[in-house]
Amino acid sequence: MLDDYGLHQITWNMADQTISDILVASPMDAEGRGIALTVRQTGAAANLTGATAYLVWTHRQNGKRGTTEFDAVDASAGTFKVYYPAAMCEAAGVVDASIMLSLGDDRYISTRNFTIRVEKVLVDGLEPEDGFTLFVQAIAAYESAAGISTEAASAANEAAEAANQAVSDLQDAAQRGDFDGADGVDGFSPTATVTQTADGATITITDANGTTTADIAKGAKGDKGDTGEQGPKGDKGDTGAQGPQGIQGETGPKGDKGDTGATGVQGPKGETGETGATGATGPQGPKGDKGDTGSQGPQGIQGETGPKGETGATGAAGSDGVSCTHSWNGTVLSVTSASGTSSADLVGPQGPTGATGATGPAGADGTTFTPQSPLALSNGVLSIDLTGYAEDTDLPPKLWVSSFVPTVTEYSSSAGGTVSKTSYQGLKKGDFMWNPVADTLVQVTGVTEGTYSYSVACYGMVDLSKIRGILTTTDIDLAPGASGSANVDVNGHSVNVGTLLLNTTSGNLMRATAKATPGNGTGVKVAVSAVGIANVFNANVPAGSTYTAASPLSIDANDQISIDLSAYAALAGATFTGAVSGITPTANAHFATKKYVDDAIAALDDLSNESF
Repeated sequence: MLDDYGLHQITWNMADQTISDILVASPMDAEGRGIALTVRQTGAAANLTGATAYLVWTHRQNGKRGTTEFDAVDASAGTFKVYYPAAMCEAAGVVDASIMLSLGDDRYISTRNFTIRVEKVLVDGLEPEDGFTLFVQAIAAYESAAGISTEAASAANEAAEAANQAVSDLQDAAQRGDFDGADGVDGFSPTATVTQTADGATITITDANGTTTADIAKGAKGDKGDTGEQGPKGDKGDTGAQGPQGIQGETGPKGDKGDTGATGVQGPKGETGETGATGATGPQGPKGDKGDTGSQGPQGIQGETGPKGETGATGAAGSDGVSCTHSWNGTVLSVTSASGTSSADLVGPQGPTGATGATGPAGADGTTFTPQSPLALSNGVLSIDLTGYAEDTDLPPKLWVSSFVPTVTEYSSSAGGTVSKTSYQGLKKGDFMWNPVADTLVQVTGVTEGTYSYSVACYGMVDLSKIRGILTTTDIDLAPGASGSANVDVNGHSVNVGTLLLNTTSGNLMRATAKATPGNGTGVKVAVSAVGIANVFNANVPAGSTYTAASPLSIDANDQISIDLSAYAALAGATFTGAVSGITPTANAHFATKKYVDDAIAALDDLSNESF
């Protein structure tokens, strides 16, 4: 009956799912409340055969913690259930909890933390170790009072049962036809009364055998409990510093009402405040011992059995007797029989009122409380709105590195982009993000959490590639070997000694000779001193000169230089295939053509004096 009635249904669809349901527990439950867990993967039932699920919990108020294993309902379908453990429910307050899956091979995964509210025990004076003990003790408290009737009315019960049995025997005999003589005597209905006395009550039972009485004594009055000590007056706590406004988190379940805060140091007298809370009542004194049961009177002597008379004719059936019954409601015993219903109150008189505890010190006059943003007061409920405040403001910023980091131009803001919640778990406003591919550094100015990702707004801090490169400019132009200075736009970067600057118009490459204070961004110039070291356009030609070429060299429209040697012979290994002209030998090492030799011989008459 009511199987799994108190199990809270939780479906776990993904690792980072927020469990925002309000879960409650009670010390008065014995395997009454718990969790029915269903694990899904991409919408389908997860097969968790061989896996084990655990409920991991920590009690905020008493500091106790523990781990309770789920029962597998159908592991192949990812379903489990667990009842809240007794140790977790023994005290009212808030419990931080999570569900952890052990998947085997040292692999574990857990849900995000959620809260379970243990509600206050409604039976005063009981501090059970678990819900079942509370139930048993509550029943025992009733039965302890009911025990008065059990012991005191035992004699009445026995007599009434005997009378009822006698009537039942007579009715059975009549139905069998045992009585066929003269009219028999009418049956006797037992009577029972209970009479209130100064010390308790007297129960009187009258049946065919006579009258039996039993005295019932009230329990002794318990001792008066001690008055509880008054707690010391607490010091006023320091006012915490107000942090910057952060992003509004998810609305959590409504927490339990907190304990009354300590009284602060008395301030200047203000307007009359609201009436303070009533002081706590001291602990209840121990229950008095149960009074002794009165002694039972002696049983009367049974008379001798008379001679058996002759069997008479069957008489008319006697009227049915009235059964004797009793009831007990915890304080009053009631008995109903043929004589009617009577009752008696068996609860002892109330003890005297304990002495009034010492009056606590007078509280300081209250002042009208006017909350300032982000605090708000409505219908006596004080709330805080942290929509515009950063989370974890007491933590230093982190540096996140990834090629998926949004890139933003220097000194400008951007809506940024979207990053995975799994890779950037804990990302907050004020953190830095470096993209090593784009070589940009940005600062996070806002984070909006989605189901699977964060939407990030950023501000561009610096383009790191500009620091390692050559700064290009048209503001300063120094020829090789020349020194000078000028106001230069260096995009807000530091100009250290040795920084290279290139004039993109002339091609002059310069080196800074002194450190310059950086500007505030693009368009803000700073004085830079430098010396010219080279011209990257043409190191051997003054700036502005152009190349010209003479045959066999030529320069085409694309500034490509070429040479035409088709009319020239090689210095060695060349073979002439045509006539050679234009050669007149003037030295012994010169060669001559055939025509030159023929003409020279023909001009000689006498060759005796010629040498060749």
